[in-house]
Amino acid sequence: MELICTLKGLCDKLPAFGFSEELEAALREYLQFLRKRDDLLQLAETYHNDIYENGRYTPAEVARLPECDGREEGMLFAAIFLARYARMDEILARRGIDPKQKQTALDIFCTQINKNKAITGKYGFNGYYRMATVNMLKPNRYTLGRLVFETATFDYPFEIYRRKSDGADLPMALPGFRYMPDGRQAARDYEGECFEPTLEATQNQVTGYTFDGDGRLIFEPVTLSLAEHEKAVAKGDDAISIHIPGGGRMTPEAVADAIAQAKEFFAKHFADMDFKVYMCSSWLMDTAMKEFLSPETNILKFQNIFRVVLTGVNTFSLHWHIFGIEQFVPLTELKPANDFQRTFLDRAKAGKTMYSGLGYFFL
Repeated sequence: MELICTLKGLCDKLPAFGFSEELEAALREYLQFLRKRDDLLQLAETYHNDIYENGRYTPAEVARLPECDGREEGMLFAAIFLARYARMDEILARRGIDPKQKQTALDIFCTQINKNKAITGKYGFNGYYRMATVNMLKPNRYTLGRLVFETATFDYPFEIYRRKSDGADLPMALPGFRYMPDGRQAARDYEGECFEPTLEATQNQVTGYTFDGDGRLIFEPVTLSLAEHEKAVAKGDDAISIHIPGGGRMTPEAVADAIAQAKEFFAKHFADMDFKVYMCSSWLMDTAMKEFLSPETNILKFQNIFRVVLTGVNTFSLHWHIFGIEQFVPLTELKPANDFQRTFLDRAKAGKTMYSGLGYFFL
């Protein structure tokens, strides 16, 4: 009932959020309608509790949750997120976190609801646009300097071993994934020659396949002695994920400062969690960029902080991140405004595929 009371009182609080007149009017119209619908209020409370209190849904599952009769057009989730934001001071206080951290959540709310409007023609939160907002409002994402850091779990196509004597690490490929002859992961629809790695462990050793410095699978098996090595990171382990928001230069100094802040922040506010690694999953980890970017660029300097493993074909970043168009228009409709965009577009037209990578380094 507490959340329902919050939802019913949101109309009166709208001016304090600083929304545009158009967005505020759209939210006000929906919230006035919502107050009269006990069924929707109850559904909103159920979803809120299952997302934020019970941990029932991942962000990807939240993206697929249906609304009441299919005509809500994402506004039910706008109300849920706004009600969650209205309680953020209390939520952050549980871990002693400065309430100023909630501003990023409100910024993400505005960004995602406006993107949803640009794509669908209506305000609300549909599909993908729910996902980032969910994470900011749990909250498990925090802005520290130039970067955003998220409490996360490790769930990637490899696990990491470390040598006990000096801490040297080696990522070992997990079974269940296919790799092309060039060592990169095959797309689901790839029909050419592929290799599927194995990983065999006994009491004394583990034998499998690792990756080269560009994150590509090496096809010669390696055997690690478990007297000399230990599994350092496995699926499900706590990790800290790094995200790169737009809007500013990513200089090495700014990155180093943000990471230093993160080390202090998570040690202080999340001492109960056993974080294993920092990691970054992004198109910025595509090591193919070494072929055409200068080593002095901020992107490659950022890559060099991490050990990178290529993790899969990236089908959206050319449009979404490089050209800033969240629709999959034909390549002929993309108009480069600078050499960076032109290079990526030329590569795409030549049939060169972008990849995402998972970069990691230890705490």
